Amino acid sequence: MTKSFIIWLRTRFNRINRVTSQYGIHLDEILRLRHFVADLLVFIRNRRSYLKLSKLSETGLLFPKAANFPCFGDQRRDGGTIETHYFIQDLYVAQQIFRANPKRHIDVGSRIDGFVAHVASFREIEVGELRPLPLDNQNIKVLRLDITDTETVPKAACDSVSCLHVLEHIGLGRYGDRINPDGWLIASHNLLSMLSLGGTLYVSVPVGSPKVEYDAHRVFSAETLFHAMSPHAQIKEIVLIGDNNEFTNFGSDMVSAANSADEQSYGCLILNLTKIQQPTNVRT
Repeated sequence: MTKSFIIWLRTRFNRINRVTSQYGIHLDEILRLRHFVADLLVFIRNRRSYLKLSKLSETGLLFPKAANFPCFGDQRRDGGTIETHYFIQDLYVAQQIFRANPKRHIDVGSRIDGFVAHVASFREIEVGELRPLPLDNQNIKVLRLDITDTETVPKAACDSVSCLHVLEHIGLGRYGDRINPDGWLIASHNLLSMLSLGGTLYVSVPVGSPKVEYDAHRVFSAETLFHAMSPHAQIKEIVLIGDNNEFTNFGSDMVSAANSADEQSYGCLILNLTKIQQPTNVRT
């Protein structure tokens, strides 16, 4: 098989697995069953060897009980399991905030156990969430926020805002939000309205052939996101994490970034923007 076909096949499989996993059917785990007999034999051999050596060691007295808890296949996996787009994205944006050191940073809906945790390790971060978020951390302050409610979104409240892999969900109802096909657009304007003039917005969305995969997410074209943001903000930096997890910084070159984004099946586009005017005429 050619390399391109293998990449296509892997991408399709991952998409299907992402859907079935929500219903408890993990296709990647099912595929690992083909190694079951070999893994079982390795487990039996290693356990027998361990018990024999344990009788001759000092720690054998400290851990006298040996129950079974097989973990098959770990020796074949990478040295860690990560959601690659999120991993690269969260580190990149957290580093940007570390360098910029804003007076007040508010995040809207990004991963708590990824991006928010990174930022909270070195500074205070406020987290706006529609759903309850029971957290007790001195560097994380929780705000109940509906980013589509233009009337209640705080205006010019801070000098830095982030919203990573969130806009694609807004308005689909997946997280208890109101059904609204324009929800993502209203939210993008409200994110900018939260900033003071000259403030910075970090936003990311999946990019490729534009579509809605209901009710998981939307996939954007880069042009759509540029068009939504550009009247009110200046794009300072564009980063693309491609299908093969390659990281490309296009600077402010929107044409090259859009061309590369359109070639992706499910890439991640990150924008670093500066607010230059207040959004108006936002529909609710």
